[in-house]
Amino acid sequence: MTVSKEYIRKTKKTGNSIQATIPADIVKHLNIQEGDALLYKINSNGEVMIEKQKTVSEQMGVDKEFLSILQEGMAEYKDALEDLVDR
Repeated sequence: MTVSKEYIRKTKKTGNSIQATIPADIVKHLNIQEGDALLYKINSNGEVMIEKQKTVSEQMGVDKEFLSILQEGMAEYKDALEDLVDR
């Protein structure tokens, strides 16, 4: 495997965890957004890989435009849908 860029980050303790920031180039490359889940893998050579975890809708192949339309409709009829749940 050829490495084209390397990044060094210091770690910091937060509670019982240790944190490190993700370099902007990697965030852009993986298209990481706040709230995304990241999958960490250790292969048989001991190398660590980081992947952006696909959402359930991405795993199921649901079209993003369809989800957007669905979310708009749910937002528009939020009160009516909540009333139905309360019945």
